[in-house]
Amino acid sequence: MCGFAGLVNLSGLAGDRPGRQRLLEDMLSRIAHRGPDDETFFDDGILALGFRRLSIVDVEGGRQPLQDDSNKTIAVVNGEIYNHQELRGRFSKTYHFRSHSDSEVLLPLYHRHGLSFLDDVNGIYATALWDTSARRLILARDRLGVKPLYFAMIGDTLLFASELKALLAHPDCPREPDWQQVQDAHALHLPVAPSFVRDIHHLPAAHMLILEQGRPPRAQRYWSIHEQFADPVAPARHTADHYIERFGALLEDSVGRQLMSDVPLGVFLSGGIDSSLITAAASRRQQTFHCFTIDEETTAMTGDLEQARRVASDLSLPLHPVRYNGTAMLDELQFDLKYFEYMIWCVDSPRFNMEWFLKHELYRYAKTRYPEIKVILTGAGADEFAGGYSTSYNMHGGSWDSYLNTHVESHSRFFRSRENAQTRFDGPATAFGRDRHKRNGYQHMMHMNLVSLQVYNLWFEDRVSAAHGIEARVPFLDHRLVELLVSVPPEHFQALFWDKQIIRAQLRGLLPSYPGDFPKVPFVFVPGNHSITALRLAIVERVFEAFS
Repeated sequence: MCGFAGLVNLSGLAGDRPGRQRLLEDMLSRIAHRGPDDETFFDDGILALGFRRLSIVDVEGGRQPLQDDSNKTIAVVNGEIYNHQELRGRFSKTYHFRSHSDSEVLLPLYHRHGLSFLDDVNGIYATALWDTSARRLILARDRLGVKPLYFAMIGDTLLFASELKALLAHPDCPREPDWQQVQDAHALHLPVAPSFVRDIHHLPAAHMLILEQGRPPRAQRYWSIHEQFADPVAPARHTADHYIERFGALLEDSVGRQLMSDVPLGVFLSGGIDSSLITAAASRRQQTFHCFTIDEETTAMTGDLEQARRVASDLSLPLHPVRYNGTAMLDELQFDLKYFEYMIWCVDSPRFNMEWFLKHELYRYAKTRYPEIKVILTGAGADEFAGGYSTSYNMHGGSWDSYLNTHVESHSRFFRSRENAQTRFDGPATAFGRDRHKRNGYQHMMHMNLVSLQVYNLWFEDRVSAAHGIEARVPFLDHRLVELLVSVPPEHFQALFWDKQIIRAQLRGLLPSYPGDFPKVPFVFVPGNHSITALRLAIVERVFEAFS
């Protein structure tokens, strides 16, 4: 994980280099938490760029910006290229690598494949690539949108950065709030991820923004899952067991790749089936690592806390339960209006969510207790494509059909209603609407989750981990796993997705001691328990005096 910020004008940047340096220093100071290990700058009069590094791979030699042999192409990358060793092998005789950085492989890939250079990349990344010969700048985000990237046009100058707060350091950057986006985000009524500021754009997942001489910036999608969906009326070509076996092989490979690090890492182990599976798979590849879990009234009541202890014990891993003691925690943090404003600043969003706050504190504990940890694996992303919302804690009865007829149908109705939405980008809602007659309700639901991930789970996971100089990794969102899950034919949906059976099948193999009927538990709000609600009320009373 890193952070970068820059500005480009193909006709030449205004002002002098020292002035641009001061501007970049100010922009980077606002995202220094993303890269506490190094700070570098580049300025050729057309592109001015600053970079903050969190050194994870090739700690000594992986400084950025990266440059090719001719010094005509440079790149900065926030994130990880998990299959970089495999990709490097393609260029062993044609390209001289200057470092062992995973990110450097993007340069020869671009030389050989041009705008298709990301087609074979497996990873989480946001990148800016500058081709001085062609006078072309490319901004790009990974397929699922794990890593953020913002941009805005100020006259003929393109401004871009890893976080919104860095853009706002520019004196001429737009800064009028877009309250409609806030309202739509709350209801998940967005075709693409928002920025919450008018005329500032959050580059969507799987998109490039291309700036070339004589042409306005253009957005281009480089990956889509549209073609991966199974035909809902065609007979299945494979059995349900085939998908279970293939999912297991891909998941183990994904976890193995995402353990890539030259520095210590950890795992968030809630005790639920998703994080337990990630922990079990990781323990097969790495002998030991630290696990962290939340010790709170809710996790104790639901059994998550006890289950986390059992999983860690069965795998002989150290577990660190982090005690959340209600208002005493707020006293320790001196939570007041200033702290509340910090949280808004931290997540780049005019929203506050208890899950975000609690996760922020979990990352804070991990980094404070073990400063050497720079990577945390999480179980995020399994719910969205593997039936995670089909059942829940304290749910009695129910069936796949009732889930489809209630929860799924109401959401897919809205999704289909967005088919004519006009956006600057070929967003999931508009693109999927074009072939809506070929998809059923649950397939619509899975596709809608591509946007909801960017608006909620991936958004806050990136920001609250980055706030503490930690990179959050999400093995369940390896794009190969997502492609496999959306390719499952509807006739296997119940067998694989009802109560997350495809996930539970993997646990039976990797962690046989895990109870097969352990329920899915919401992270924050659980029926029958009000400790988090009370904590939220205490925050309101501390922030807004009128409620005290």
